[in-house]
Amino acid sequence: KNAWLWYSYDMADTFFSQSVISLAFTPFVLLMGVAMKWEYPIVFIVMSIFMAGSNLLIALLGPILGAISDKAGKRKPAVIISAGIMVTATALITVWVNFWWACFLFVIANFCYQAGRMFYDAQIPFIAETETRGSMQAIGGAIAAFGSIIAIAVSIIIGLPGLFGPHTPVDSGIWQVGSTTIDPNSINYGGLRYLFVISSVIIVLISIPYLFHKEVENPPKEAMSPRDYVKSSFVSFKTSLKEIVSDKNSWLFFLAWFFITDAANTTILYMVPVVSTVGGEALTEMTNYIILAGIIFSVFFGIIVG
Repeated sequence: KNAWLWYSYDMADTFFSQSVISLAFTPFVLLMGVAMKWEYPIVFIVMSIFMAGSNLLIALLGPILGAISDKAGKRKPAVIISAGIMVTATALITVWVNFWWACFLFVIANFCYQAGRMFYDAQIPFIAETETRGSMQAIGGAIAAFGSIIAIAVSIIIGLPGLFGPHTPVDSGIWQVGSTTIDPNSINYGGLRYLFVISSVIIVLISIPYLFHKEVENPPKEAMSPRDYVKSSFVSFKTSLKEIVSDKNSWLFFLAWFFITDAANTTILYMVPVVSTVGGEALTEMTNYIILAGIIFSVFFGIIVG
């Protein structure tokens, strides 16, 4: 039962990556940039800089945040705080249709999404026994895929003519940037603007069971002040870094993890433009359904592999 409560955040987290990162942010920001009378390639470059900057922040600060969490011996509060900031920043994007406002809030939301993911994964040894971790992660991954399914369903529903309606089509593939032109006077955001706040509400609802799971905590034996926590965490981080540098197996592990994570993040970011471009106009309206079929297949494949 405890594991099932824990899985709920994985599903909420995956919902965010599909709904906000893959389906909402990129087309919304590109349309706002064009509405500002910027050339499409310039908008794409500026948007990409914000995306890269957010990922760079987590790359630099993630290890330190992880060390602080380890020293505190409590990862669940870190997940909840990260998720809280993530959904707040995401919801606020809806408040104001402004390019810089959306990009700034996305940097915060994406940083907290990555941080929350890191803290959540760090809970595995404190949730599952060693011999059952593989199967538990497989089940968790399968359940998480339903977050993507819900995200696609929500995107389809809010884009219906009877609700917010479809938005102006956007070619978000990097290979199409130079040849893409959009008339600033014909821009329609449709349901994109409201997808952010709707996604925030759904993430909160999906995550509710997570609040009730129990984590095996390993706090320090002696009480420490926040300043001591940070100081001790830096010392621990430096020690771990030296051990990693001198250990070949650690280097190989992180190298493999880098390529796996990079492939996953690239897929999340570009799956929509790739599918819509390869399929052509005939399959433009079927993009979400094709991605949905792939996600359903991944559910069964993940369980079998685990």
